[in-house]
Amino acid sequence: MKTVAADAKGNIWFGASMTPGLFKFDGKSLTVYNSSNSGFPGEYSVLSISIDDKGNKWLGTSYQGLIKYNDTTWTVYDKSNSGLPSDLIKGVAVDQYGNKWIGTLNSGVIKFDGKNWTAYNSSNSGISFNGILSISIDKKCNVWVGMTNGLGKFDGQTWTVFNHSNSGLDADWIESVIVDKDGNKWMATNKGVSVLKGEGVLVDVKTDKITHPEIFSLEQNYPNPFNPSTKISFSIPEGRFVKLTVYDMLGKETAVLANEYRSVGMHTVQFDGSSLPSGIYIYTLQAGQFRDSRKLLLLK
Repeated sequence: MKTVAADAKGNIWFGASMTPGLFKFDGKSLTVYNSSNSGFPGEYSVLSISIDDKGNKWLGTSYQGLIKYNDTTWTVYDKSNSGLPSDLIKGVAVDQYGNKWIGTLNSGVIKFDGKNWTAYNSSNSGISFNGILSISIDKKCNVWVGMTNGLGKFDGQTWTVFNHSNSGLDADWIESVIVDKDGNKWMATNKGVSVLKGEGVLVDVKTDKITHPEIFSLEQNYPNPFNPSTKISFSIPEGRFVKLTVYDMLGKETAVLANEYRSVGMHTVQFDGSSLPSGIYIYTLQAGQFRDSRKLLLLK
């Protein structure tokens, strides 16, 4: 599962990693919307979902742009017919006024008020890097943005960025951020979980390396983003035949980093992306019944 949201009727909507389409669970049955059985456009995954007060589903997709679904009609906004500068949408949130805030992986944040598209990026705002991973909005209508270089806050006038160099936040890769009812910002980072209240980090839980692993695990690559090489670590609690494979976002195999027997312990391999174009790639570890995947970002 890649993203999940609940509507006012209690239906659960979600997108799945590397599986095209939109999924709905009403508590009893699962409905799949894809290009073969509905008006769902394209063959790309849904990476983010936000539902407005009218029940419209706003979907951020991998390379399909922004999709609106009102339970009857599918509407696509992409580079060819809107003000979107990118079709790779990692985060979507709707504020109290109905504005759609759209996070792109390579072109910053876009605000869509139903008519106008406004871009905030490294050339015209306080965002120093255009890699946006997630978006959430608090009760004061502040926009909180998980980025590849920290946590961004936009109060409607000014952008502020929190990262390891100017705050207690020790991880700059913010994969996901949500705001709870008390206004706390909960962040899933490449080092664990962090919580931000006001201007300070309250909790920062690191993911410790396991010297003698008791479970199978696949670590986030480092550095990330990277150019041209990065390291990927994984641990296995017993000797096992393992396969570590890298895929592009269309599911095409681009590299096999390990396909052999490995002994118990932590293992690290290097991935060289010199021959590949910039973009998101997915690496998957298969070891017996264990299977896990993570994403990495190549920027040239």
